[in-house]
Amino acid sequence: MEKNIIVTNRNGKVIGSTYPKRARGLVKNGRAEYVSDREICLLHTHPPAVDNKTTEVNTMSKTIDFNAREFRFDETCQSLDNTPVNAGQRAFVTMSFGNTEVWEIGDWQWTWSQIRQDIRLEKNTAYSFRFSMEGGICSTDDAVTVAHIVPKGKWEERYTFLLDHNKFMPEVCVQDGKDLLRTFELPFDSGEDEEWIIYLAAQHAVTRFFAPVSYETVSRMQPVSYLQFVGGESREEKYAKAASSINVSVENRSFDESSFAKKLSAIGAGSNAAFENVTVKPDARLAELDAGVPAEGCNLAFENCTITSRAMSLIISKLGNGCNIGMENVTVTEDGFDDLVDIGEEIEGANIALENVTLPKALIDLFYDKMGDGCTFSEEGAEDYEVYEDLPGDLVAVDTETGEISPLTKEELEKAEKALADKLEASEKALADKLIEETDK
Repeated sequence: MEKNIIVTNRNGKVIGSTYPKRARGLVKNGRAEYVSDREICLLHTHPPAVDNKTTEVNTMSKTIDFNAREFRFDETCQSLDNTPVNAGQRAFVTMSFGNTEVWEIGDWQWTWSQIRQDIRLEKNTAYSFRFSMEGGICSTDDAVTVAHIVPKGKWEERYTFLLDHNKFMPEVCVQDGKDLLRTFELPFDSGEDEEWIIYLAAQHAVTRFFAPVSYETVSRMQPVSYLQFVGGESREEKYAKAASSINVSVENRSFDESSFAKKLSAIGAGSNAAFENVTVKPDARLAELDAGVPAEGCNLAFENCTITSRAMSLIISKLGNGCNIGMENVTVTEDGFDDLVDIGEEIEGANIALENVTLPKALIDLFYDKMGDGCTFSEEGAEDYEVYEDLPGDLVAVDTETGEISPLTKEELEKAEKALADKLEASEKALADKLIEETDK
C-alpha cells in the first residue's frame, strides 16, 4: 500500500500525504473531508503558540510543542557507510529573544545526526507537532533536515516532512540577525495507535531545534522567504546565470560523484566541456546529486574516462536541446546503478556518439528515454552488459579455491537457467510417475 492520498489544510496548502485507510479514518472521525478521491482536507489544524511556554501535550488543542528535555540522541541511528553519527548536544544558548534550551545537531561534515522523542498519544486524534528551527543551511546548498512522526513499530506508516530548503512551507519564516528562523507545524493523526516516536535529523549543516517562538517575538523580525534569505534565486535562475557559454577542460583528475555533479552544474547553454583521463568514484556521503538544469546547445566530450553508473545518469540529465556528446574509451562501472538520478524530460535535436564505451545495458535505455524528435544516437561502438543484483546461489559462480563469488556471464547464466529448467522438468516427471504408480496399486 502506498501513500497516494494528498493531505491539504483549510487554505488548500499541501501539507503531506497518507494512506487510503488512514484517510478514511480521518473523514469518518470528522477530522477531514474529501476534496476528491485522491485528496482530503484537514478540518482541525492549530495556529502557532502566542507565548514561548513549552508543554509536552496541550490536551485542549492536541498540540505537541517541542521540549528539548523530552528528546535524546537516537542510539539506533546508523550510517550506511560506517561514518560517525549523532554530532551535537542539548544546551542553553543566548538568542536574540533570550536564553533558550535547544538541541543543536549536525556538523559541516556528513555526520547523520538524529534525535527522538517517545510519546504516548490518544487514539483517533488530530495532532500538531510545533517547533522553531534555525540553521540547516550550508553554502553548497545540499544540507538535509527531516522530521519523521512514526507509530511505534510501523515505519511504513510514518509521516515524513522535508524541512530543508523550501520543500515544506513553515508557518513563520523571519530573519533573526544573520539566521533564518522558521516555525513549523506538522499535522498528523494518531489513528488506532497510542505509542509514537518523533524523529528530527540533520546532515551537512548545524541545525538548532527549540520551542516555538511566540508571535509577539517574531512580529519584531523581518519576514523573509527561504529563497530571499539564501540569495533570492530559484535553482533554474542560479544555474542559468552561472553557466552560460563557458569553456571547461578537465584532465587527469579524480572526483567523487558530488564534486562531479558540481562541475557539471557549471556547464550551461552553448558551453563546451572536455573531460580526459578523468575518474569519477562513488560518493561515500550518499548525498542527493544535482547536475543543474539541462544545457541547450552544449558540446560535451569524454575520453579515456572511468565513471560510475550514477555519474553517467548525471551526464544524461545534463543534456539539453541541440546538444552534442561524444564518448571514446569510457568505462562505466556498476557503482550507483541502484540509485540513478532522474534524467528529466525528453530533448530534441541532440547528437550522441559512443565509441569503445562499456556500460550497463540499462544506461543505453536511459539515453533512448532522453531522446526526442530529431535526435541521433550512434551506439555501434558501445559494449553493454547486464547488472545482476541479489542473485540466488544457483546463479553465481564460486571459485572453489579462493571462495570468490561473481555473477555468471550471459552464456553461463543461460546454461544455468537451462539446467534449472531440466531439473524442474525431471522432478515433475518423477512426481507424475509416482502418482501413476500409486494409482495403479
